[in-house]
Amino acid sequence: ISPAEYAKQRKEMGLVRKRPVSVAELQLQLRPRESLVEYVLEEKGSYAIEISRTGLKIHNLPPRSQISGLARSFVTAIRSGTETKSSGEELYKQLVRPVVGPNVSSLIVVPDGPLQLVPFSAVMNEGGKYLTSQLTLSAAPSATIYYALSRAPKAEGARRPFLGVAFSPVTEITTGVQSATRGIS
Repeated sequence: ISPAEYAKQRKEMGLVRKRPVSVAELQLQLRPRESLVEYVLEEKGSYAIEISRTGLKIHNLPPRSQISGLARSFVTAIRSGTETKSSGEELYKQLVRPVVGPNVSSLIVVPDGPLQLVPFSAVMNEGGKYLTSQLTLSAAPSATIYYALSRAPKAEGARRPFLGVAFSPVTEITTGVQSATRGIS
């Protein structure tokens, strides 16, 4: 079997060939008080498509370049360990507040473009609290993938408990840096 034929035969490749999920199918899969928000970033104006059990709303957002700048400054601040409150609150104000109503307790985020790098759980509301303090957050690459995975049969749990511990005998002498074990041997 050639690699291309093998790829076509693999079970998970069936996800690629499926038609996109309809709004009605997705609404039936969502729980009460749960919304899926798919961001669509465009240069002239961006959108957030909010789908809940009870309806669909399209929210206008700032252009892609503005959202991209906000996302970049937020992610850069996180990576450099500097203050993230102002950029996190601005992301909340521009991207989350318009789409999250008072009855939403769970949010599934489908990011687009530069938003794929944003850890939405680190975004802060106007009160300086993390978004996870008010919502249960999930992320999905697309509404169709979310739908397919949420309908997939659930795997059984482990039959026996398992605790795995990894050990690496690499030392400071061979790597030039202090061991990850911090002197514990």
